[in-house]
Amino acid sequence: MSRRGSPFTKHSMPHALEAIREAYPEEYNKYDQAYLDDVTNEEVLAMIAYYSPFHYVADGNTDVAGHFRICVGTQDRDTATTVSATLALFLQNQGIDAVYDLFWNQIHTDADLDGAFEAWVDSICLA
Repeated sequence: MSRRGSPFTKHSMPHALEAIREAYPEEYNKYDQAYLDDVTNEEVLAMIAYYSPFHYVADGNTDVAGHFRICVGTQDRDTATTVSATLALFLQNQGIDAVYDLFWNQIHTDADLDGAFEAWVDSICLA
């Protein structure tokens, strides 16, 4: 991925680094260069892309499951609900069956109902 096609640019420098620009110019320059080195490095950009499930669904070279079930608790401390909601919408826009359930006041591992997963599998396999 070229720098031009990169989702990261000098203009997307994290605010924390921008905040030190005037007060600590030497530190800023050191980290600014390291940041630019990373966001222009093809290998680093490839690694970042492979962390995203969007990459695998959209690349056209991956066998993607036809059905997804995404359950998220509103008290999940691991991932923002917007990430899973965006993934569900992205899958649906790709024509993939994606069920998205948001469980109120539940943490990551409790975001499900007893028997719900089995019922979902049955709804696919027995249809």
